[in-house]
Amino acid sequence: MAQREDPEVRRLVVVFLRAHARMKQVDLSRASKIPQADISRFESGRQVPSEEALLRIAEAVRVPWEQVLHLRRFYAAGLAARPRRRGIPSPEVTSLERTILSSALLALSPYLLELENGRETPPSPEEARREAVEIWTALERFPIRKRRAMIEPSLHASRSWALAEQIWKASEKAAPHRPDEAKELADLALWIASRVPENAPPPPPPPAPVERKSSVRRRRL
Repeated sequence: MAQREDPEVRRLVVVFLRAHARMKQVDLSRASKIPQADISRFESGRQVPSEEALLRIAEAVRVPWEQVLHLRRFYAAGLAARPRRRGIPSPEVTSLERTILSSALLALSPYLLELENGRETPPSPEEARREAVEIWTALERFPIRKRRAMIEPSLHASRSWALAEQIWKASEKAAPHRPDEAKELADLALWIASRVPENAPPPPPPPAPVERKSSVRRRRL
C-alpha cells in the first residue's frame, strides 16, 4: 500500500474486521495477541495500526490478506471521493463529513467482502431489495456524483439490479420538483443496470395493485 495512506483507512479496516468476525475487543485481543487497549485506540483513531498489526488481526478473523488489501483500496477510493471545499472548513464540519462517509463505507463492506470471497449466492428478490434499501439509505445523504464514486469500487453494489431499481424510484420521485437531480439519478440507475451480469436471475415484476371490490348499493324497491 502507499506510504501516504489515509489513517482512516486502517481504522475502518480494524472496525470492519472485528465486526465481520462478531468478536468483542477482548476476544480479538486474545486471538491476535494484540493488547485490547491498542485495539481500542485503533478503532477510535487515536493510534494508527501498523502493517504487522493489521496482518495479525486479519489472521485472527480468518480473512485473507489479499482481501484486506482490497478493502483498503475500496476505503481509500471512497475517502478520496470527499468533495473539495474552498477555504478551510471548520473542524466540526470536517469531522462530521468523515464520520458520515466512514459509516457509508462500512455499510458497503460486507457485500464487497462476500463477493471477493466467492461465497456470494444470488439473494432472493426480497433480500436483494432489502440490501438495496440499506445501501441507498447509507449513501443518499451524499451528492449524486459522490454516491457513484462510492458505488463503483464495490462489484456487488455496482452490479445490483435491486439497487438500480431503488435509484430509479428515487429518480421518479425527484422528477416533478428536481429534474436535474432526477436525470443524474436515472443515469446512475442505467449505468448500474448495464453492469448486471447476464446470468443474473431476472427480477420479479412488482406486485400488482390490489383491486378493491366496489360495494353494490341495494336499491330500495
